[in-house]
Amino acid sequence: MASGDDIIIGAAELKQLEDMVRRSGDNGNYGLTDAGFVPKPYIQLLREGFATASAVLGADVDLAPGSALRKIIEVNAVELARTHALIAGIVDDMTVAGARGPALSRLGEELGVQRPFMRATGSVRLTLNENLATLLIPRGARMTSSAANRHVFTLSDVDLGAASKAVTVQVAAFFPGVTGNLDPANAAEKIALWNDGYDPSDPGGDKLAALRTAALTVGKTMEEVVTIDHTAPLAGGDQRWPDERYRELLLRMPRSVWTPDAIQAAVSLVPGVRQAIVRDRDGGIDIEQSIFGDFNFLERLFAAERDIFGKASFSILVAPEDGAIWGGPGNLLEQVLEAVEDLRPIGVLPEIRPAIATPFHVRGQIYVRGLPLPTGSSATVNQSTAALAFKQRLVARMNSYVSALAINDSVRLAKLEYQLMSDPNVIDVQDIEILQHGSATQGATAVGLGLGKNLRVPADSVAVLADSIDSLTLVSAA
Repeated sequence: MASGDDIIIGAAELKQLEDMVRRSGDNGNYGLTDAGFVPKPYIQLLREGFATASAVLGADVDLAPGSALRKIIEVNAVELARTHALIAGIVDDMTVAGARGPALSRLGEELGVQRPFMRATGSVRLTLNENLATLLIPRGARMTSSAANRHVFTLSDVDLGAASKAVTVQVAAFFPGVTGNLDPANAAEKIALWNDGYDPSDPGGDKLAALRTAALTVGKTMEEVVTIDHTAPLAGGDQRWPDERYRELLLRMPRSVWTPDAIQAAVSLVPGVRQAIVRDRDGGIDIEQSIFGDFNFLERLFAAERDIFGKASFSILVAPEDGAIWGGPGNLLEQVLEAVEDLRPIGVLPEIRPAIATPFHVRGQIYVRGLPLPTGSSATVNQSTAALAFKQRLVARMNSYVSALAINDSVRLAKLEYQLMSDPNVIDVQDIEILQHGSATQGATAVGLGLGKNLRVPADSVAVLADSIDSLTLVSAA
């Protein structure tokens, strides 16, 4: 805050301020405007205080630095500035676009959407008990408690084998809320089993295929091949969504019951749904048809004729999150059907399909500074504990961008480079390239798109970032 002694008002400006004070005091630039409530800054309030004193007490009033009247005006301007800031906050909290904290939560409750809970996170230790060269457990592999009523999934790929037979991996509770704060001291909450609930229709593929094959080969259970040690409680399930994520949800919420937006909002809140698109075939023009823009209005229809014998009148395309299981009792498909049951019109049933995963990974050279990396060959540096932890952090940064992409959204290479450069230890990135996998299978052949090329995601598909730790090369910068 500037000192009042620094304020010097010329005769012409003083006359203008006096006229402004006599008229309204704000000259239309502050208070309630088209842009919302604009609070008066301290300097403006101080200038108006000087002008008011001159208008009331005369032009010869002593407003020089150090005068008693000037000090009173300065103290009053501070209090008025605080009042204006308070009013601005109150006005902002009256709308979803500007509200924060508890005010935003109250507005959400009025719309019938309470602020959702976050997922609890923690770690488990996986130990390979067989002499295998390598055993890959991909990100999203599900584990459960002994009672099969608590579910978690891995947040990164785990490569067990000759190099490391015991790895600690980060996991997240599948269902948000305090029930995800799993305490291993409670036998009912201790994670001990692999969830072998694979369904052939699962768009994420069989994440436990390698582990199941290894177990069948040696004639043991999957838990005997790879032991799950859950020793530390998961935490964070009692935390609520941050303001910006919750605000985005509320702004998308429809104000009516039966609309595609209402269905999409309800589906997006189902645990395990990353993105969803609702298509109402009979609700408007079908812009996806090849004839759109080339209609003969006297002879052709805007869209396909209605199938009066079909039971599905609208479709829902769902992109599952990591760890989601599509088919089977209580899994994602059933939960989505349950979410739309009370919103759909009577007799109008949805067709629910999983989005096709378009997996890719990123390779390139990352120049870093300030990390405790060992000296030696590039392989020695990049396989060190510090390097692996740092590359996991970089992959998490890129995944924060990719996981927010909608169905059919392309992956922008510049956005990935921005996420990498946002890390304080990264000083440069070079030869960054996207490699697209041949299928959703983790081990499928990857094809480089070329430097500077974006990844175009096909129709009804969603981009999925595969593990890129081994393809990112760290280079220590002097």
